[in-house]
Parts: sequence; structure tokens; C-alpha cells
Amino acid sequence: MNKKILSSITLLFILAVVCLAVVPTSVASASEYGDTDTNDLWYYGSSHLNVAGMKEAISGWISGADKSDPVIIAVIDTGVNADHEVFQKTNTIFTVDGVAQGYNSHIASNNANAPIEQLANFADGSSTTHGTSVASVMAMLIYELGLQDYIKLYPIKASRDNTNNFPTKAVVKGLEFALKSQNTLGIDVVNLSIAGYADTASDYLANKQSERVDITVQPIGGVRYTVPQK
Repeated sequence: MNKKILSSITLLFILAVVCLAVVPTSVASASEYGDTDTNDLWYYGSSHLNVAGMKEAISGWISGADKSDPVIIAVIDTGVNADHEVFQKTNTIFTVDGVAQGYNSHIASNNANAPIEQLANFADGSSTTHGTSVASVMAMLIYELGLQDYIKLYPIKASRDNTNNFPTKAVVKGLEFALKSQNTLGIDVVNLSIAGYADTASDYLANKQSERVDITVQPIGGVRYTVPQK
């Protein structure tokens, strides 16, 4: 399975979870799948996402696939609680030497010289834990499709601490980080499940068409944008 195919599969279930931005939800529980019948979960079925069909198709593709270069999804949101059981079970958060990695674009947008430990603080302190909710459903699907070795999540916290407030400059800083990190971290896809930023993403990426990057951004309420590598 090559990376382009994996990126396409990734976008399929990202499209299924963007509705989490407008539908109240809770953080997924690891006990909700794997140990029980998951066919009644909201994202199953022909009217949503045919997970059973995807599993059948993907099972034949994984054999012999390269695990050393996974697709990385940057999740620009309120951050992620990486210690939650769903991430511990699925092993879907991007790590370096066993340490979960992420980025705080809100701090970076206000302080260009912020200490590394502050920039690395992606913990979700929002009252709704929206970023954790979005990422947890992605993690469940990645795990259930057997792709946890091939797709990883990279949290980017763009909200003010303990709020669901997203300054535009913090969202843009998150997009900027994802694009600039494409050749280092290898970020391939950006999920933007926060309402009202489709135009922000469009305007920012329109100015990046000349750069040597290859990344796809999927915002809620907007079309998918791809900045192709020249």
C-alpha cells in the first residue's frame, strides 16, 4: 500500500468525523469497540461510513506495506489528552522515543521565542474536550481498520487555554507549522474540524501554491484543499 492510497483512506474517515464540530459528543471510550459489537456506532452503515466494507478491502492491501513512513494527520483543534485510554489502546498518537508529540500554535502565534516545553504543550484543557473527541474517533477508526502502524495523529492546539476560542492567527500558525513540517515530521493531511475556518484555510493555502510541499487540508464546511509538490 503506498502513501497516496493511505492518504485517500485517511480522508474518507476524516470526512466522517468533521460533523463532530457541530454535534455534541463525548470522548470515545476504548471499551466501545473491539470488545463489543460496533456495528451500531453512529459512523457505521451505508448512510455514514461503511467500515465493514473498508476493513475487507484494506485487509488485502496492508500485507507488506512500509511501516517506516506513516501518513501523519495534523489535528488542529483544542489539543488532545494523549493519556486517554483510547489513545493508549490504539497507539495512534505520533511519538518520538515513546513520547507523544504535538504543537501549541496558540502560544507560538503570540510568542515567537516561547520555550520548547510550552510549544510542545498540546494538552486539551477545553470544557468540551473537542479536540480529544475528534481525535479519539479517528483513533478508533484507524485501529479498527488495522492501520495504527500506518496512520498517526499529530495534535496542534490552536485554542486559548481552557476554552473553545480559536484566534485566527493561531489557526494560521497551525497551518503554517503543518506545511513547514511536511519535510521533517512528514505531515500529510490536516484535519480542521472547527467551524468557520474554511475561508481562512483557503486564503492561506492559496498563497502557498508555489512552495514545494504536498499536503491536503480538510476543513469543516469547506472543500478539500491540496498543495501539490512542484
